[in-house]
Amino acid sequence: MIRNAKRRITISTLYIGVEQQELIEAVREALTNSPALKVTFISDLLRGTREPFPEPSTATLLLTLVAEFPERVEAYFYRSPKLRGLMEKIVPRRFDEGWGLWHCKWYGADDEVIFTGANLSDSYFTNRQDRYYHLRNAPIILSYLQSLLRLYSSYSYRLHPNPPPSASPHHLMPLARGGHPAHLGGNQKAALLWREPSIHPRAFAAHAKATLTAFQRSWREMKRGRRIDIDTWIWPMVQAGVLGIQEEEQGVDKVLRAARDMEDAWRRAGQGQGGRVMVDLTSGYFGLYKKYKEAVLDSHAAYKIIAASPEVSSVPVVVPIVVSPHGPSLTTSPAHPQANGFYQSRGVSHLIPEGYTLLESRFHRDLVSRGRDWDERSQTGIELTEWNRPGWTYHAKGIWLSEMLPTQEQQQPPAPPPPPPPKPFGTFIGSSNLSTRSLKLDVELSNMILTTSPSLQKALGAEVRGLRAHVGRVGESTWRLPERSVSWQARALVALGVEGML
Repeated sequence: MIRNAKRRITISTLYIGVEQQELIEAVREALTNSPALKVTFISDLLRGTREPFPEPSTATLLLTLVAEFPERVEAYFYRSPKLRGLMEKIVPRRFDEGWGLWHCKWYGADDEVIFTGANLSDSYFTNRQDRYYHLRNAPIILSYLQSLLRLYSSYSYRLHPNPPPSASPHHLMPLARGGHPAHLGGNQKAALLWREPSIHPRAFAAHAKATLTAFQRSWREMKRGRRIDIDTWIWPMVQAGVLGIQEEEQGVDKVLRAARDMEDAWRRAGQGQGGRVMVDLTSGYFGLYKKYKEAVLDSHAAYKIIAASPEVSSVPVVVPIVVSPHGPSLTTSPAHPQANGFYQSRGVSHLIPEGYTLLESRFHRDLVSRGRDWDERSQTGIELTEWNRPGWTYHAKGIWLSEMLPTQEQQQPPAPPPPPPPKPFGTFIGSSNLSTRSLKLDVELSNMILTTSPSLQKALGAEVRGLRAHVGRVGESTWRLPERSVSWQARALVALGVEGML
């Protein structure tokens, strides 16, 4: 996409991996071959400058392009306004990312765009499971994304190889902070400069909310004419809890309530008519936002939920799988590498998988106490599984809505026939992890897609089956395994409210 671009490239990501020279060279080649091409990046300031000098970072990678093509390349770095005042001074680097990040991921070129939850680094291109939706002819969507990026750039820092001498020190963040020498090809002046001097860089939430709300309203109300050949609809949803923008929260709540209402209508009809829906839901970091969790638990709709297996197993894992009304049978899976990307990380981060285990086990016990444990015969309840594939980590997140054909219960044989393959008619795709952090702290962009297209429904079904192919059921016996024990330190972090930052 980048190499073929002639007019515009717009890239939004949490960060760009420091090893991504191939990506930078592809952009440089496109700029050289297409004189009219303009390129705009936006990423997170704290994550994009995490590596101290002289180590490379997202900022130093992009600085080479900005310096070489100053009129055609812009790079913006968003910084959450939540971290300010005394906390800004005392919170150590990397921990400061816990107060919110730019988390939107889209990669656009001319009239093509990829929506995803993935960042631009080697692990995502090799052995990290994620989701990617490629729209090949979507000029309106690209114009929307370009306008959205431009609007957010008003609340961001712009990367400057040589900022003007008149720049206020209150609006300037030198890349070589803390007295470290800048190894930027001899450039000692490179800095991040706050774009709008009239707006305070730590107090822009109210201003941004008003502007973004008006922007979203204008796009929703835009008259595009009626076409009878449309079979797929896309609703972009901006979520920025720090700024008071809650479109995802409202949209996903409506989706989950619609699934509940469809199931209730089916039951009122005597369970003999169509109209059931299966909801597949997944997140690489299982810490469902409270409102979503309650919607899942309170509904009678069928759910299949996939979480990442949080840690390595040194012994075979016993996985209960319900196969009949007489109770679970047991199977084992061999030892395998972790699927949670935080496994064995340094510092406090190594406690994060334990925190997710604690949240996951609490959710499981809640669904059991409410009578929502999965029943394979009737295809009802909530099936909680974990994804694990040797040598891979898991970062997929999303929701799928599938038509669910009622299964006929049989007395013989004891096990019911396998359910028909999923046939999704809707999906939620984007950057959100569906967690408290995503809803309250980070800036997210996700999309709700509804379709009647047979080919797209087939592709969505294949996506769901591909994810399900690497899962195993979890249950009460899982939490009793020695390798799934949760330390008091992890329990204390969750009790102190760190769940909202996971």
